[in-house]
Amino acid sequence: MAKKEYLIHQFCNEIFPRKLWVIRDAPYSWIKERFKYIKDEDEIEEYTKNEAKAVTYSEIEYKKTNQYGILIVILDNNLTIKDIAHEATHFAMFLHEAIGETIDTNHQEMMAYIVGYATDCIYQVAKNKYRPMFDGSTEL
Repeated sequence: MAKKEYLIHQFCNEIFPRKLWVIRDAPYSWIKERFKYIKDEDEIEEYTKNEAKAVTYSEIEYKKTNQYGILIVILDNNLTIKDIAHEATHFAMFLHEAIGETIDTNHQEMMAYIVGYATDCIYQVAKNKYRPMFDGSTEL
């Protein structure tokens, strides 16, 4: 039996100083071989689909390229739009934190744009409808 190949779906919006990586169906041992926290020496925490449908990790480094980003691991392939929007909001909040911006109700457009962008990206992976974008997004 051939060894199962897992994919890292990398989304690269040039506006943001962080990549968005979305992974599904991969064991944590495989994920930890490729990703680590930027600042902490702690390992990426493991969760099961009994604990969460998906998990968002901030301030992550892809070891192969030393690029920084935010990692979303899909644990349950039956994500709803509500679940996807939930993780997209975590992405948007972590991205704001990474660039030193605060969320402001008087300036909502950027937050709304980021949540929409991340929701689309996560949806593509969760529903097996990945489509490369013109921003350099790719499967690794």
